[in-house]
Amino acid sequence: HKSRNCRIMSFVPHLVALMFDPKDILGYIEPQMSTAFEKAQPFLNDLPIDIPPVPSITPIESLLLVLIIAYVCHTLSILPTAIAAGGLDNTNPRGMAEKAKSKKGFFSRLSSYLQGAHYNTLESFMVYAVGVILCTVTGVDKDIFQKICHLYVITRVAFCVAYAAQIIPLLSVPISLVRSSFYFSNTICACMLLKLAAMQK
Repeated sequence: HKSRNCRIMSFVPHLVALMFDPKDILGYIEPQMSTAFEKAQPFLNDLPIDIPPVPSITPIESLLLVLIIAYVCHTLSILPTAIAAGGLDNTNPRGMAEKAKSKKGFFSRLSSYLQGAHYNTLESFMVYAVGVILCTVTGVDKDIFQKICHLYVITRVAFCVAYAAQIIPLLSVPISLVRSSFYFSNTICACMLLKLAAMQK
């Protein structure tokens, strides 16, 4: 059942982006995200650190930001990977990651989650980057273009945080559902850019 659900989650966002108008999809996703962030605001306010506001970035700048997100996940995974593998092996880092994955325990799972967020972000980046370039070249409406790019970056950060948060005992299953919802929204954003570029005449 799990593998079947994963296959469904893999193609449904692309199908939704293909079948519906991007403006209609954005009109549905945006209020949902706003509601989610409003509900999370009290929790964020209680954190011991100040959360800076989301900066305004151009679509091209967002490409660099997404790569930074991917490699932050990778960098954060180095320590738990080394601990799980029994030591840092910089001569064969992928072998070290495989060794860590074969182990059991907190650090092995944390390493696996962070590496999963890293690889998923790189996989998603290819579609997103093509969409950004095509929308830039074809002259898509800047307002909706910018909104989709902002939404993509926000859902990508949220996806990575949720992926790592699955390490929390007893909450891994509900958090995995939250992670999947961010994946769904994030993938739709990337596919909407392709649809917008294709709609240009």
